[in-house]
Amino acid sequence: WLHWLVLSVLVTFGATLTTWPIILYRFGNVSFISPVANLLVQPVFPALMVVSLATLLLSLISIPLALIGSWLVGLLYDWMDIVTRWLAALPGAALAEATISPLIIYIYYAVLLLVSSLLLKMQRRRWREMWIH
Repeated sequence: WLHWLVLSVLVTFGATLTTWPIILYRFGNVSFISPVANLLVQPVFPALMVVSLATLLLSLISIPLALIGSWLVGLLYDWMDIVTRWLAALPGAALAEATISPLIIYIYYAVLLLVSSLLLKMQRRRWREMWIH
């Protein structure tokens, strides 16, 4: 489980670092708490999708059984909703109504690409290897 947790943290931070300039530019806000929210919600989301699909299929057979499934869907959704609302309410959880210059975005992604290339070179790996694994 520790390996899964480390991978989840790395993927979450990688996605956050990669997308924050575009989110800031397009929506005018950035969440600083989103990595924590993602780690708390991520394990529940696949279960929510599977139970939702199973409930939908079950509703074709038996409405009373589908109601049981919908209750479980509601619990899973409530968990995600409560966690995200609670974290969003924390002071300093997000930067709102901000702007960023497109030039800064281009520079940011150029630096990100350079740093990524240097890390791969230090590890003696190629970009293709990153996509295969």
